[in-house]
Amino acid sequence: MSTTTLLRRFSNATFTHRPTTPNPAFAFTPTNLTTAKSILAKYPEQYKKAAIIPLLDLAQRQNGNWTSVNAMNAVAELCGVPKMRVYEVATFYTMFNR
Repeated sequence: MSTTTLLRRFSNATFTHRPTTPNPAFAFTPTNLTTAKSILAKYPEQYKKAAIIPLLDLAQRQNGNWTSVNAMNAVAELCGVPKMRVYEVATFYTMFNR
């Protein structure tokens, strides 16, 4: 098998995030949910994904200064983006404690 064939074959793999620590349930408090909706209101409908960073920050502050997978899932649901997009942001920026 050639290198090109190998690269093509493995580039279509689906990756999932597997947490290494227990994941407690997460839901925004009513106050933080109101704050999250006001953050989302600042962005046009087609650019809701731009709110991922401020929403992750809000979730991290609520969650005892760390970002759990369930918190990231809640942010993805609010923004209407795939969960992997939020995981990418949370793992790229060092300000989010995983």
